[in-house]
Amino acid sequence: DYLDASDFFMMDQYPVPHMPMTWLSDAMDQAALAVGRNRLASVIQSFGGEKWANAGWPRLPTAEEMTCLAFLSLIHGSRAVFFFTYSEIGETEQGRERLHLVVQRLNRVSPWLPEKNIAQPPEVEMISRYRADPSGNPAIRCGAKKRGNEILIMAVNTIGTHVQGIIRLGEAGSKGAGLNRIAEVREIFSDTFYPVTDAGIHLKLKPYETAVFLGNFS
Repeated sequence: DYLDASDFFMMDQYPVPHMPMTWLSDAMDQAALAVGRNRLASVIQSFGGEKWANAGWPRLPTAEEMTCLAFLSLIHGSRAVFFFTYSEIGETEQGRERLHLVVQRLNRVSPWLPEKNIAQPPEVEMISRYRADPSGNPAIRCGAKKRGNEILIMAVNTIGTHVQGIIRLGEAGSKGAGLNRIAEVREIFSDTFYPVTDAGIHLKLKPYETAVFLGNFS
């Protein structure tokens, strides 16, 4: 179910450091109304620095910011992820390490990328003091993909402070439907196991942190 590149509508909002991360996902939601999510691709900002300061991009994005943007776009239906960069990101060891980390994380989920997101995304209950993005939506955005008896759940903190939340996977708005058949999930970047209690995953995320959980239905 891969698309030819000529069929893509490429969304290339570059928010770092002055715009909300959700500028990209909001634009994707608007575009999906016109062309559908199956034709969306995302272009992740991986440039910035002194030569771009007058244009509004005075620094390179951090690895966390680039990962946030990449997975935020996947949560909102991106069918392909590209990077917009210039030579400066490869001119320093720090820049190379940042881009390598993001690509490495995307490679970890590459077998799942052809799978479309499930129609009913996970619900998020924010329980931290800081809980909303600049538009008033939950700071943690979630999406999920199913394959056989496995489920992949992507969670992204879209704001620049620590947050806490509970992820619940439901159908037709029914809290907990689905996750109540999973005892625990594994966060694949940290290889940490999280219990599923009351049909939910309790998690804490650092600024712009991304977590990806893998679980098996019993």
